[in-house]
Amino acid sequence: MQAKPLFVQTFRFVPKDPRLRFRARLRLPMLFLTYHKVSAASADQEFYTVSPGQLSEHLALLKEHRYRPGDLDALLAGKNEESAYFLTFDDGTLDHVTHVLPLLQVSGERGIFFIPTAKLDHPGYLTRAQVLELSEAGHAIGCHSHEHRRLDTMTDAQIEEQLGTSLGILREITGRACLLFAPPGGYSSASVRRIATQRGLHAVRTMAWGVNRPARLDALECIPINRATTCAQLGKILDGRGVGWLKALYVGKQALKSLISPRSYERMRSFLHPSNPRD
Repeated sequence: MQAKPLFVQTFRFVPKDPRLRFRARLRLPMLFLTYHKVSAASADQEFYTVSPGQLSEHLALLKEHRYRPGDLDALLAGKNEESAYFLTFDDGTLDHVTHVLPLLQVSGERGIFFIPTAKLDHPGYLTRAQVLELSEAGHAIGCHSHEHRRLDTMTDAQIEEQLGTSLGILREITGRACLLFAPPGGYSSASVRRIATQRGLHAVRTMAWGVNRPARLDALECIPINRATTCAQLGKILDGRGVGWLKALYVGKQALKSLISPRSYERMRSFLHPSNPRD
């Protein structure tokens, strides 16, 4: 391995800010921030709903920590997008056009929208025309299956139907092949991954919590954003100090979900994170 020039070793810049000194020792990972609904309505208290104000604060925080918007073409070409972030929005809800799209237009950001196609043209969800609007505005449209059902318990034929139907509808709307996939709920299996690959879905964003260093296109980890996510918490993850905590929390969450019923888990989560809507 070729040694670095002496002046680089001797006069390496050391930031004054302790957070930046810590980050200077790290190779910054690639981040996938995962959002669901973005709503200003105080009555909307779903756990994964955030306010437009929170989304704006997160975008500012990413720039403050010197992350850059990711290059999706480079990622799909197999290049490791270090220090980059991607914004993903799941479930195809109407707010993705009424709230998210204007914010992204103002900030010059690009998003990835994972659409469950059976919900299109239903109340509270995007229309086909709005999906086309997102695509033509430069945003990526990803597959989130057709009916937004758990895929890992399905037969191969059922998985084929869910993905094939969704991909056909998305191509019909946008005129483009869909290359990105997010299994509903993050539930996946060897069969799901195999069929997704056969269908031309080159990148899979999971719901495993973490950062990507290096990136695995078939198992991209994410930072899940919910109403309880504070800027302080997100800032620690961006600094690198909160990544271990995030991974440990995910392991604990998965263990808890294996021990209690889904309904009990939802009640416990609501108790630990009571609604506190912002703007």
